[in-house]
Amino acid sequence: MRLYSLAALIVFLVTNLAAAGPKGHAVKLQGTVDRVTYDAVGSIDGLIFTDKVYLRFGTEAVQFGANFLPGDMLSASGIQVLEKPNPVVIQTLLKKGKAILVDDAMRAKDGSPNAAAIPEESLAKLMFPFRKESQAYVVGARADGQIDRVVLSDGITLEFPRQATIDPKKVSLGMNLSLYGVATSISGGRFGVALSIQDAAKAELLQHRVEKMSAWAVVKGIIKQRLHRVNGDLEGMLLADGTSVIFSPAMLPYGPASRLQPDVALEVAGTLSGKRILAAMIILSKDNMVIDPAAPIPRGRASGRASLGRGGTRARGH
Repeated sequence: MRLYSLAALIVFLVTNLAAAGPKGHAVKLQGTVDRVTYDAVGSIDGLIFTDKVYLRFGTEAVQFGANFLPGDMLSASGIQVLEKPNPVVIQTLLKKGKAILVDDAMRAKDGSPNAAAIPEESLAKLMFPFRKESQAYVVGARADGQIDRVVLSDGITLEFPRQATIDPKKVSLGMNLSLYGVATSISGGRFGVALSIQDAAKAELLQHRVEKMSAWAVVKGIIKQRLHRVNGDLEGMLLADGTSVIFSPAMLPYGPASRLQPDVALEVAGTLSGKRILAAMIILSKDNMVIDPAAPIPRGRASGRASLGRGGTRARGH
């Protein structure tokens, strides 16, 4: 577990998948450019054809001097990992005539699209929360076929927390959505992270990638005390209203632990069961920072394990 600025969290939202490679099948297709999509810093990371085929690629795969104009006829090949509500293709090789515009075919084995690497602190003050109504234009998917983002009709791309997805049977193109999340101003407001996505009936669409029977929710509260395992690892927090915030794995560097103290106000997005929420994202509003419990700890930065601090209590190991 690791502490991030909101902008840096967006960078780390890409999930590490199994080395077996992406699920799906190889495709070759042609299409007409409709629009492009952007990452957290405003770089192009995907292209949508007029027939709603979504081609995803890493920003570093875009060839120097390449441009994408609406109406251009292009040919593409890659791995299709999703069919409905719209086709999604990764590991994309994109051409205009014989000229290569994007060469993402040699991406790492998991085939996951990647966000651009950006400094953690420099963008911390360039984030802003938003609530809005819009429509689903297309969805994007990970290499395993699970939906991990939605592109809205107004051109905004919303990535999901790394532990979240949407059932493809519950989303259709053009459907009305009520959205809550955070966006980057450096991308011109064209990229953000969705904390809640509701349909027209106000039913939550986000769900945990694995624990799909638990309800997704956003909980606000104030930390009453910290919860620790018997070995001293910080396991979560108890909020003033009695809600337990639990994250896994239950270990984090000293920096994140030092910010999770009694009387700190926060928002938690994740799966809620009774008065217990398994955190997928923790937002510290005052500091404009978040903790992503699923983020791996880079080598050399895992030292300084969180131990019992002020307001700490030990929870039973389980």
